[in-house]
Amino acid sequence: MLALIPFLAVAMQTKTPGAFVEVSATPSVALIGQPVVIAGETGYHEKTKTATIAIRHESGTPSATLKAPVTPQGKFSITFTDTKKAGKYTVDVTSPDGKGKGAAAFKVAPIGGLAEEVEQAFLQLEDRGMRLLQVAREIAVALPSSKERDDVINKILEIENKERTINLPPVLILGELKKIQEQQNVVNLDEIKIFGELQEWIEEADETTDEIDRSGILKRAKDNVCETINTAIEGCKFAAFAFNVGKNGLDTLRKCVLDKGIPSIVNSAVGEGGLSLSISSGVKAGVAQMEGDFGVLTSIPGLVLDVVEFFTKELFNRYCVTYRGPFKAKMTMVWNEGNKPWMKYTVFLEGRISFRFQKQNAPGQPIPMTGEVEGNAVKHEFWENVFVVEPLPPTITLLAREWLAPPSFPVAVESPVDIGAIANMSTPASFNVPFGAQMDGDRITLAFKPARSDFSDVMAHRTLIVVFTGLMPDFTVFKVPIQPAFWILTKGFGDTFNVDVQKDATGNRFVAKTFTAHRETSDKGVVVDWQISFDTSKKFVKDLGD
Repeated sequence: MLALIPFLAVAMQTKTPGAFVEVSATPSVALIGQPVVIAGETGYHEKTKTATIAIRHESGTPSATLKAPVTPQGKFSITFTDTKKAGKYTVDVTSPDGKGKGAAAFKVAPIGGLAEEVEQAFLQLEDRGMRLLQVAREIAVALPSSKERDDVINKILEIENKERTINLPPVLILGELKKIQEQQNVVNLDEIKIFGELQEWIEEADETTDEIDRSGILKRAKDNVCETINTAIEGCKFAAFAFNVGKNGLDTLRKCVLDKGIPSIVNSAVGEGGLSLSISSGVKAGVAQMEGDFGVLTSIPGLVLDVVEFFTKELFNRYCVTYRGPFKAKMTMVWNEGNKPWMKYTVFLEGRISFRFQKQNAPGQPIPMTGEVEGNAVKHEFWENVFVVEPLPPTITLLAREWLAPPSFPVAVESPVDIGAIANMSTPASFNVPFGAQMDGDRITLAFKPARSDFSDVMAHRTLIVVFTGLMPDFTVFKVPIQPAFWILTKGFGDTFNVDVQKDATGNRFVAKTFTAHRETSDKGVVVDWQISFDTSKKFVKDLGD
C-alpha cells in the first residue's frame, strides 16, 4: 500500500551486522612527495580496534596496507607518505569487524601536473558559464520582440564579448609550470604547502561544474514563456556562480605568484640554472598579463546578476505572474511490531513554493501553470528500539547506543538574484521538485514531476549500537535511509492536489493552504503523517519588481 512495504523491507535489511565506512583523502590532488591524509568514520570494535586501509597506485605499485586506530567514537585517520610516483591512487577501507567497506581516491602530480589540473578546472568553469549565457541569450531571442528583450540580449552579448578578452586560464603561468617534469620534481614539504590553496580550489571548481551539470539547466525543456524565462534566470545565476568561482581561482593563482613566490619553488623543483631562470622569467611575465584579466573577470559575476535582475523586472513581469512564498513540511514515519512502535523518524523541510503562468490567456479557458517546491531538510528527529523486533539475548549486555544524525542545513532559498541559494544546491539535504498545474477559475490543480535534484545518499539515520558479548565488546550500525523529498511531497500532497486562489484585503491574489495527511499499511506496520503549509502572501525578502 502506497509503496511503504518495499521501504520497510530496506529498513529491516539494515539489521544485518556490519559497520558503515565513510572515508576521504586530503588533498584530492597532491604534489609528488606530499603526504595524503586518509580519514573517516566507522564502527568501533574492542577486539581489533583498527581499520584496514589498502592504498594502491593505478600501475599496481606502490601498494600498501596500513592499520589505522579507531577511536571509541568511530573516527580514524592516518597519513600516507609514499607519494613519489605520479598517477591515480585508490583507497579501500575495511571496518574493524571486517564487514564494512568504504572507498576513496586521490591523484599525485608534479607541479606541472597540478598546473594541468588547474587549467582543466578553469576550462570547465568557463565552458559551463559561457554555455549558460548562450542558453539565456537564445531564450531572450525567442521571446516576442520588445525593447526590453533587445536590452537583455545586448547585455548578454556585452558580457560574452568581455569574457572573450580574458586569457582564461592564464596560459603563460600555467604553461611555464607545466614544463617542470615529474622526474625533476621532488619538493620539500614546507614549500609544497604553498600550493595548498590551489589544491583546495580545484576541488571547489570541480564541485561547481558537477553542480551545474546536475541542475539540468542546459537540458531543461522550455514548456512555455514563463518557464522559459525562469530557466534563463536560473541559468544566469548558475553562470554568475561559475564565473565567481573562476575569479576566486584566478585570485588564488595570482596570490601564489605574487605573495608566495612560485619562482622560489621552481628553483627548488628544477635546481638553479638556465631552465629554472627561464621558467621563473616566464612566470613573472604571466603576472602582468593576469592582472588585467583578473580585473575584467572580477566584474563579470556582477554583470551577469544585472542580467538576472533585468530578466526579472523587465521580461518576466512583462509576460508572467508568479505566486511565490514560504513552504514548510513535517513528515513522521513510525514502524510498529504488533502494537509496539520500534522506530520513528521525523524530517522537517523548509523552502519556497512557486506558481508561474502567463498574463495573456484565452478568456474562460483553464490557465496552464508551472512551478516547483525547493529548499532543504532543516531538522531531523529519530528514535529506535530495534530490540522490540529482535530482542537482545540475555547473554549480551547493551553498553551504548548513539544516534548519528543525517546532515541538515538552513533553508537556501532567498532572493531572485541571490547566488548563495545556487551555492547551497550542492548540499546533500537540498531538493528541487517541479510540478505542472492548471488554474480553472480560482481552483488550481497540480501534479508533481520527477525531481530536478534531491537528497543525496548520505541522508540516512545511523545508530551505533555497542554490546558486550561476554567475551569482548562488539558493535553494529543500524542504518535507515531517509525517503527523498520527491516521495515526501508526492505522498503528502497526493497524486493530484487542489488549492484555491484567495484575495487579501487590498485585492491581491495569493495561494495558501495548511493541511495534514495520513497513510498506513494495511497491518499498520508503517504509519506516516504529514503536516504541510505554504503561503504566497508571505515572502522571505521583497521580490524584485513588486
